Amino acid sequence: MKTADRKNLIFLCFGSLFLQVSALFDGTHPNLLYANILQIDSIEINTWRNNSVVPGLSRAISLDYHYSMGLIFWTDVLEMKIATMHIDNMLNINEDIVRTKIGRPDGIAVDWIYNHLYWTDDVYHHIQVSNLDGSMRRTLIDYGIERPRALALDPNRGIMFFSDWGSVPRIERCGLDGRDRQIIVVTDIAWPNGLVIDHKDERLYWTDGALFQIKSSTLDGKDVKTIIKDVKYLPHPFGIAVHDQYVYWTNWEYKSLLRTNKYDGSYVETVQRDLTSPMDIKLYDSNVQPNLGGNVCGYFNGGCSHLCFPTSPWSERNAKYTCSCPDGYDIESDNQTCTKQGGNAQLIIAEHQSISRIDLESLQSDALDVTGLLNTVAVDFHLEKDLVFWTDVTLKGIYVSYLSGGLLSGLGIRKAIISEDINTPDGMAVDWTYDHIYWTDAGLNHIQVSNLDGSFRKTLINTRLDEPRAIALLPQEGLMFFTDWGINPKIERCTMDGSKRYTIITKEIRWPNGIVIGKINTERFEKKIFSRC
Repeated sequence: MKTADRKNLIFLCFGSLFLQVSALFDGTHPNLLYANILQIDSIEINTWRNNSVVPGLSRAISLDYHYSMGLIFWTDVLEMKIATMHIDNMLNINEDIVRTKIGRPDGIAVDWIYNHLYWTDDVYHHIQVSNLDGSMRRTLIDYGIERPRALALDPNRGIMFFSDWGSVPRIERCGLDGRDRQIIVVTDIAWPNGLVIDHKDERLYWTDGALFQIKSSTLDGKDVKTIIKDVKYLPHPFGIAVHDQYVYWTNWEYKSLLRTNKYDGSYVETVQRDLTSPMDIKLYDSNVQPNLGGNVCGYFNGGCSHLCFPTSPWSERNAKYTCSCPDGYDIESDNQTCTKQGGNAQLIIAEHQSISRIDLESLQSDALDVTGLLNTVAVDFHLEKDLVFWTDVTLKGIYVSYLSGGLLSGLGIRKAIISEDINTPDGMAVDWTYDHIYWTDAGLNHIQVSNLDGSFRKTLINTRLDEPRAIALLPQEGLMFFTDWGINPKIERCTMDGSKRYTIITKEIRWPNGIVIGKINTERFEKKIFSRC
C-alpha cells in the first residue's frame, strides 16, 4: 500500500470482535511525529488530530523516518537500542536493529537517498552509521567530540550536521562519511538539543535548552538569527521541526508542543498540551526528503564491497564518493574492497536478536550482518568455509550465513538448514574437519547430526537423555561431549557417531549450560559463548 493511498480507517472483523485500525497518514495533510517517552504519536497539521503510532515503549527519545520506504526509526535510551517499524504496520510489530555496544543514543537521522542510519551516543562519545537494518556499523567520529546530541542530514549535498553538548558547545558539519569536519556555530550556544534543516529556505534551525532560544543560520553557519528567546515559551526546548512559515518545538517543562513564525518568532501558539514527556519531533511529509540529484554511488554501490558515501561539497578529494568499511574491516589497495581484520582471537556471542563478536586484543565489538533473529541460543562457525551457524528456539530452526560479512551478508541473506522436526535446539557444534553439524534438542530429547547444508540428517542418541543442552566436539580425537539438564544432571562423552557413551561428571553439577574444549590452537576464534535466559 503506497503512502499516498493510505485511508483513514480500516475495520477488521474476527467473529464478534471488531478491531479498528487507524491508518495514520492519508497523504492529504503533513503530520508531526513526536516521541512521547512511552510511545510515538502523530499530530495531523491543520486538523490537529492526534494518533498513536508506536505504543508500549520504555523511553523513546529520538526518531526519524524513511518516507518512500514507509519506515519509522527510534531510539530507546532505557532499553539501549534502536528499533524500526513499518508505518502501515497495523499490529505494531517492531524490530530491534541495533542492540550491541550502544549506550545513550540521543540523536538519530535517516539518509533517504543512500539508505543509511546515523546516530549519536552520549556514553560512547561517538557518531555511528549503519544500513537501515543495522548491519555494516561504522564509527564515523570518535575523536574531538564529547557529548554528541542532535543530528540532521542533507543527503542531496552530502552533508551531516551534529551538535555537541561538551565543554565547548557547538554545531559542526561534515561529509556523510564523517570527514571534512567544520565548526559552523560556536558562539551564543550552550545546550543545542535539536537540529532541523529547512530545505525550502536552505537554513539550519536549532533549539537551545539552556539559553531558552531558537536560532537559525545558513547551511555554512553564517547569517545567524535569533527566532525567539523567551523563558516563558522555551524553558527547556528539545525537538524541533519546520513547516511552511512555522517552526515547531517540544517543551519538557510544560509537556507541550508549540509553534511560532519561523522568521520573526511572532505569535506563539500551543499546538498540544498535557503530554507525557515530549522529546524529539519530525515533520512527516514527502517534501522533507527530496531527491534532487540522485545517488552518486549508483545502482552498484560505487563498486564498494560494503559502504558508499558521497563526499562533502567542500572536500579536496577528487571523487564524488568514498568507499568505507564497517568497524573491524580494512580497506584494500583498490579503495573499494573491505577485508576482515585478522590475526586476533575473537569471541562470537549469541544475544537473542543479534550475533556479535569481540576482538580479544582490542576489545572492539561489531554485530554480524544477519537479521531476523528472534531467540538465538547457540552459535558456532566454520572458519575455512567462512560460515556462521546458529539456532533459534523461537523460530525452531538452525540457520547459516556468511561469517566475514560483505555484500551478501550485508543484505541479511541467511538460509535455514534445519526447519522441520526440531523443537528446542539449545546446543550446537560444528565439526570443521569432516564438515558436519551436531545439535541437541531438549524438546525431543535427542542429539542429531547432518552435513553443513542440513542433508543426510541422522539421530545419534535418543535414549537415556532427559534434557540435553550444550555440546562440544574434538574432531581430531573423534570425541563428542554433551551436558544433560535432567533429573540427574551430568556431562557425558562419546564418539562422534554416538557410540561408546561414558558419563564423566555427575557431582557438583546442576544446570550445565555451556561447555567448551580448551587448548584449540589451530583456529583464530578460540571460544564460543552460549546465551539464554
